[in-house]
Amino acid sequence: MITADHADEFVEHVDHVPNLFHIPLLITGPGIKSGIDKKLGSQFDVLPTLIDAGGWASDYAGLGRSLLDETRADARASLSIRGGMLDWISPQGWVSHDLTRRVGSSNGINLQHIDLIEKSLLSIYQISSQAQSNNRILPPTP
Repeated sequence: MITADHADEFVEHVDHVPNLFHIPLLITGPGIKSGIDKKLGSQFDVLPTLIDAGGWASDYAGLGRSLLDETRADARASLSIRGGMLDWISPQGWVSHDLTRRVGSSNGINLQHIDLIEKSLLSIYQISSQAQSNNRILPPTP
């Protein structure tokens, strides 16, 4: 598995936040089909994907989900933190927030839908921050 970090200096239309996060991830090995997959994911998903691709049994505890897992593909999303800015990118659209107000969002989506994406962003950020601060990110119990 090979991946890159952000390539901001090569991005066109930086006002469209998802463009900031088009980062290649190359996965090769037995059982991996060749091709290009435009599935939405994040760096949180790298370790569970590696565990899944390797076929390892592991009590992994983290916030990501294997990119090889096809269940709930419509629910995939990416949380990113850029300095004091949070971005939530989902198949339905994106929102940027500075924890005091929304500072950017997808164009062409109705306001009610943007409000729902913003609520998702803030709830995921709150839950994951509390879980991490309280050492509550635990592996699933059998």
